Amino acid sequence: MPAESYTLEISDLNNCLTLAGPYDVQEMGAPEIDDDNIAITPSNFGAGNGSITGIIVTSPYTIAEYIWKDDQSAVVGTDLDLIDVPTGYYDLTVIDENTCESHSGPYFVGEIGGPLTANPSASPEVICKGETAMLSPGAGGGSGDYTYAWTSTPAGFSSTLENPVVEPAVNTTYNVDISDGYILVSGSVDVIVHPLPLPDAGDDQSIPHGTSTILYGSATQGSGEYAYSWTPIDKLIDATVPEPQTKNIFESTPFFLEIEDLQTGCISEAPANMTVNIIGGILNTNPTSFPDSVFCQGETFWLHANAGGGSGLYTYEWTCSVPGLDLPGEASFSLILNEVDTYEFYLKVNDGYNDVFGSVTVVISPAPLLDLGAAVQTYCIYDTVTLNAGNPGSSYLWSNGDTSQMIRIGTTGLGYDEQEFSVNVVNAEGCEADASVTIIFDYEACVGIMEQLIELDARIYPNPTTGKLVVEVSDVEETVKIMVFNVLGNIQYEDEADPGKESFVKQEIDLSSLARGVYIIKLQTNKGLKVSEIILK
Repeated sequence: MPAESYTLEISDLNNCLTLAGPYDVQEMGAPEIDDDNIAITPSNFGAGNGSITGIIVTSPYTIAEYIWKDDQSAVVGTDLDLIDVPTGYYDLTVIDENTCESHSGPYFVGEIGGPLTANPSASPEVICKGETAMLSPGAGGGSGDYTYAWTSTPAGFSSTLENPVVEPAVNTTYNVDISDGYILVSGSVDVIVHPLPLPDAGDDQSIPHGTSTILYGSATQGSGEYAYSWTPIDKLIDATVPEPQTKNIFESTPFFLEIEDLQTGCISEAPANMTVNIIGGILNTNPTSFPDSVFCQGETFWLHANAGGGSGLYTYEWTCSVPGLDLPGEASFSLILNEVDTYEFYLKVNDGYNDVFGSVTVVISPAPLLDLGAAVQTYCIYDTVTLNAGNPGSSYLWSNGDTSQMIRIGTTGLGYDEQEFSVNVVNAEGCEADASVTIIFDYEACVGIMEQLIELDARIYPNPTTGKLVVEVSDVEETVKIMVFNVLGNIQYEDEADPGKESFVKQEIDLSSLARGVYIIKLQTNKGLKVSEIILK
């Protein structure tokens, strides 16, 4: 019987009634519940991880049962410690082996945090192909202890990292499942991928040395609005246009083109390239004079530019250190200069791109000055004539083979004689000149003289001779001139002899150096003349 106050009522068959009591049945030994050190752990939002611990139960009897009930009288636990319960009010009933029971409560299990959420994002959400983005799950609420499962659409990507780094090739949706150990939530984020512009630097080119050209760049893919960037910048007039003009290029050079899409900011993955190859040589000139560098007055000579390399299309500008010369703008031309001087000829050659300079020195040396007298000269047949080419120190060549500065000529005295002589003179500077003269020996030029000449008393022996002759002249007071001529009237031998006290001349002459043949010997004084024929055998 439970503890309570009881009375006893006794009646017989005759309905006689006797009462006894009351008798009290006292309660003793019920479990004692001590909650001074109770510990209540709140539950995370949306989770059932709250708990009530720290309660102490004492009893002299064995505890038969612990009963925890929520505010709906539903049993939620049968242990002294109540664990893994959601937020709410809870009561504890303790029953011992005697069915004595004790009650405590209600106790409130609170709630912490908010609902578990997923708000994934990408940084950045818009990229260029080849770039990366970092994903963030945007987890919040719940227990705070999260796990992640990433996937993608189109398929091909998975990760359990909180912040994976991705490099999609196309527009991609990234999906994430987030669990806090109790609740599972999902979310997704899109990463937009812009294509990279594709540059084209054009075909390789070959140009002459030191010239310029135009590069032909273009781009495809992307928005169609592009910024162009060529390198090397220092070899271009403007490196930001699609078709830049180069500066003058002197060595084969590779050029690189990088493209930026102005709408997306995407830059080409790798620059396109082309090469400008240099053909031919450096623009050059080596002006020369022809046939030499030293010329004579009045001599024709040539100037040659001898330009090469570069574009091959040249313009010429000649100038001279001696003013007053009007020089043509030609590659080669002839000149005749009559002033003795040293001339520096300067040349500027332009091939349409570059200038190059050169010079050549020309020395004009004095030419021999020849004066043989009148072109036609007439003398008495008894005269001898000296022709003097002048210009001492020069070399001479007369038409009769003589190489002296002066030659003496005469005639046999046999009659009218016309002789032509020419001479070539080369001076110490190498300049030469020619002159000619006609000498006429005529009796008519001897008017007033012929009557005074007498035939000399002379002997010439032996005749014929092998070369050595003896000349004897008697009864003579003046110097005797001895001259030997060939049949053309050219003097081959000349000498003089003076008479002794007896007015007699005897002179030996040697003609053995002359060629065999017929010669004329003439003996002459101021008053007499003797002409004879001799034969060398």
